[in-house]
Amino acid sequence: MLLPLEPHVPVSRRPRSRGRFRRTEAGTLSYSPGPGVLDGRLTVPPPQSLGWTDHVHAPEHLDEGVDTYGNPVTGKWMPKGIDQDMWERIRGATIEGYLGTQSKVLRDFTRACVYTRDYRDLDDLQRILTVLRELGVRGWIDYKRGCDSIRGLYGRGALYWYSPPGTVTIKVPRWSVGREIDTESSGHQPPPPQTRDPTQPECS
Repeated sequence: MLLPLEPHVPVSRRPRSRGRFRRTEAGTLSYSPGPGVLDGRLTVPPPQSLGWTDHVHAPEHLDEGVDTYGNPVTGKWMPKGIDQDMWERIRGATIEGYLGTQSKVLRDFTRACVYTRDYRDLDDLQRILTVLRELGVRGWIDYKRGCDSIRGLYGRGALYWYSPPGTVTIKVPRWSVGREIDTESSGHQPPPPQTRDPTQPECS
């Protein structure tokens, strides 16, 4: 579940990016390590706390809503197989407003969560997914809704969307417990979800 932002915290006290981001002429996002990063590795020791550790917010607060089933609409992309350097990129892009509402990482830097405002907003999900690819995340990226975490759903059946390695395509998993629960609670069969592939033209 998302934590509220702190709108009254002075900007000078908020986390800062440890690198620099800029848009290239081709429109992609470029990252340059800043102070505290040397040859792609942090010069400061990694956090020693258990579980999830470094946790940063985007600069703007985005209100949460509910869907037609009464579920909170927030969700998260979950890139895996990352390292400290990749987390610095994700961390900085979140703070500077290029990604979602907030991000966090496991203490061993192997998995991160990049939170989104609304799991139904495929344009925003694809925008965030594209930035993750531009930052260098190449493997599978799973997407999970916040309401399914609240329900205690974990594992492959808990996914709502996913993106194959090296693509910005958003696909529907063959099996989604959360979708089944929504269908049962509503008493009717919803329309089939649409896979989003930006390489294919949309029908008018």
